[in-house]
Amino acid sequence: MTAAAHIIGALLRFLFALVRLVVTLAVHEQMLAFAVVVILIVLTLFWKVALTRSGQGWRRVRSIRFRLWLWLRPGRGFASLAELWLRWGRLAALSCGARSRPGLSLPARLTRRTVEFAALLGRAQYGRRLYAAFELHRLLLAPPRTDKTGLLADWIIRHPGPVLTTSTRADLHQLTSPSRRGRGPVYVFNPEGVGDVPSTFAWNLLGSCTDELMAFKMADWLAGDTPGYGDLAWFEEQGTMGMSGLLLAAAKTGAGLATVYQWVQRRGHESALAVLAAHGNMELHAVVRSLMEDNRTAASVRSTIARALKWAVIPQLAAAAARTGTFDAREFALSGGTVHLIASGDSRSVIAPLLRALASYVHFEAGLAGSRTPAGRLDPPLLMAMDEVAQVCPVDLPSMLADSAGKGIVFATVAHSLAKLQERWGEEGAANIWAISGVKMLLRGITEPATLEDVSRVCGALGDDGDERARIVPPEVLRRLPRHTALVINMDLSPAVVRVSRAWKRRSVRRLARQVPALPVLREIPAADLAGWPVPEPGPVLVSANGHGGQPGPLAKAGTDD
Repeated sequence: MTAAAHIIGALLRFLFALVRLVVTLAVHEQMLAFAVVVILIVLTLFWKVALTRSGQGWRRVRSIRFRLWLWLRPGRGFASLAELWLRWGRLAALSCGARSRPGLSLPARLTRRTVEFAALLGRAQYGRRLYAAFELHRLLLAPPRTDKTGLLADWIIRHPGPVLTTSTRADLHQLTSPSRRGRGPVYVFNPEGVGDVPSTFAWNLLGSCTDELMAFKMADWLAGDTPGYGDLAWFEEQGTMGMSGLLLAAAKTGAGLATVYQWVQRRGHESALAVLAAHGNMELHAVVRSLMEDNRTAASVRSTIARALKWAVIPQLAAAAARTGTFDAREFALSGGTVHLIASGDSRSVIAPLLRALASYVHFEAGLAGSRTPAGRLDPPLLMAMDEVAQVCPVDLPSMLADSAGKGIVFATVAHSLAKLQERWGEEGAANIWAISGVKMLLRGITEPATLEDVSRVCGALGDDGDERARIVPPEVLRRLPRHTALVINMDLSPAVVRVSRAWKRRSVRRLARQVPALPVLREIPAADLAGWPVPEPGPVLVSANGHGGQPGPLAKAGTDD
């Protein structure tokens, strides 16, 4: 319990004891009028001293914290009750819903729940619900253990359209899947087996590389701009076209990604050159031929490509992108399903290029599918809930954010700090992510001085330029927000503090969790009881069976004896 809660508890206990004393005196001594006067004086003093909105310095910080604890307006400069009703509430959501959900007419929106056309952010003072338009990207800054998973899971459960999530654990899948199954199929892509959750599908990566354009895009997505996986500028200049040619050749011949990796090592690459020559694109054939030359420049380019494809030499991971995969990104975007991408949180994880390519491919196909609808965008929109995005799935986030809202794709990006964004995308990239995200939510416990100061300055100050101006949101308040609360900055609106919704507090989530059948208890059978049991014949050993078909990878097959 915080110090503020202890102080408020002591004050309330004192007031309760005083009221009991006064009531006792009033009953026995006929002092009812005196009792009323004393109670009013005490309440007035408490209001003026502890809840004043005109204090300065630490008194103002204390007042804001007390008022937040009592669900009152924190102070001057914060969103007023009228602003909450007009610009944050259902009325504003009804207006914005015409753009984000063009398929819902005004009568349809009036009769539906608000979360069908707007995102619930939480409850502000006096319990008022706050909503944000679907077309606004959300950026959530939250240190560990501060309700970020519960809030993100709540957004996923309430979202009316398709959802793609990324996470380093299986908790988002476990919290949301029972509820999401009512909206569409739930897919899991977890090649590493994190949390003992098996994958439910494989993705035919090469199946989409049937022409030069898609092969080039796939090569770009696999390479990315990830520290430890080559310089993007160098790769774009020297390697993207070469890798796209190899992917196109593999797609034409039915080869797998392990074969592409062997070509990069100059083993059997003559077949790729022959396929490209037969295809008729002599320019691409010349690029791949120069890539296979025996010189230092070509070797450096091949090394850069190999680092982006090294996951293909691991049978367990190669099986996740096998040619037998049946996942259809366009069908997923139009069916309202859910895809969970789960991987370990290692920043140099070998599987990061694969997840980045899959998320980028879904984003591209969803935007393309939405552009072909009568509304010209996905309706309902696709929510890309990117938890631990810097570690798990380092997509080109600044570019995606700038080009997604008009396509019916909205991002909910979660990061521990701005420093983590800067580490992955640089200062300019992190600044673009901050600027393009229309809704910014900051949970308690942020300790970066630069972030605290910048957010405080963004929220503005009170007073005239000639006077000593007081910050609307002092840095001390932001760092010490009450539990389960967040500061919300929504475009040009006044800042507000909300109590966030947590998925595990929802009755429907708890009810569905109780309905999941328990696993049977394993019982050890004594050896004497097994004496008469038949012994099964030994079968072939499978290299990988992590939900991707359980077949050996191509490299494993190549190394077996006939």
